[in-house]
Amino acid sequence: MRNVLVVTSLLLALAGGACSPTLAPVYSPAQTAGVNGMGVPYTASEIDQAAVAGAQAKGWTILSHAPGLTVAEVSAGGHGARVRIATNEAGWRIEHDQSSPGLNYGSDARHGAVIHRRYNHWVRLLDEAIRQQLAHLTPAAPTAATEPAPQAPPAPDATAQ
Repeated sequence: MRNVLVVTSLLLALAGGACSPTLAPVYSPAQTAGVNGMGVPYTASEIDQAAVAGAQAKGWTILSHAPGLTVAEVSAGGHGARVRIATNEAGWRIEHDQSSPGLNYGSDARHGAVIHRRYNHWVRLLDEAIRQQLAHLTPAAPTAATEPAPQAPPAPDATAQ
């Protein structure tokens, strides 16, 4: 029996120690939008529209929307989360804004910001929905006016949690 306890303790120490099995590092995807079916880069407006449509398609409620920034929330099973979706002509970034206490948002010395893995699942589904919305956009005919060169996806907001 003592050997079982020693082995179990050793395995727990190697598996991550301080981080609960239900907690994981906060997932904050930053995606590059790429080009549409005609090989033309997506516009900032198209990426912004895809972010809103993707959030709504996955059951997120849009709390506020302005060009370049959408704030959305989702709730299920008594838990909820709010994210900030920053967009520009290069892509998008989804950042944690706030969450219900049951999602255990906090900091871990080894992993940094951590949260219940359910939050990360919601964000992965949201990220994929935005990608799908972009893929379903009908490419617009090229115009004579050119847009500025694409920039990097939006940087994380230093004030966001």
